Amino acid sequence: MTTPVDIPPLSRSWSPAPVGRVQTRLSAVGGRVSSEQPDLADKTPETSAGAPTVQNGYYRTLPLLIFGLFFYALVWMITGRVAPASLANWLWTDSYLLFQLLLAAGNFFVFTYLCQSAAWGRWAALMGASVMFFKLGHFLLTLPLIISLSLLAIIYGYLLVFRHKKSDKPTKTTS
Repeated sequence: MTTPVDIPPLSRSWSPAPVGRVQTRLSAVGGRVSSEQPDLADKTPETSAGAPTVQNGYYRTLPLLIFGLFFYALVWMITGRVAPASLANWLWTDSYLLFQLLLAAGNFFVFTYLCQSAAWGRWAALMGASVMFFKLGHFLLTLPLIISLSLLAIIYGYLLVFRHKKSDKPTKTTS
């Protein structure tokens, strides 16, 4: 004959939380029950509900993506209706400057949206425009030129990352 297995009551592992307070919750490590009682009244709907809201960064900056797609659509429409060779000598010989400006603007808006930073958007647009300029201008991308452009890109990226670093010096207060 088998012996019945003792099943703990449901109230030990789970209890409904009253409105506005959390009595118990499982912690991420080991599934232990913690006794923290955070106040949920001061949390934003984004963190308490978990659903994306308009306050989320990507929803807030959605016009940047729309502008970027607009510039890409302009390039697509121009290349579909006008021969690119007829626009090749606009302002400078064999520069394709109109295409470069439109693509740089589109790259800026799209990469600003993706990175959520205008500085990184500028960096990506500048790097894309410089590579396109050298390729369309029939420059030979030799090893020294590639190394110098890469070093400039790395230095600019390094400055972007560490420009917001706070100084350790104490601030001077006047009384």
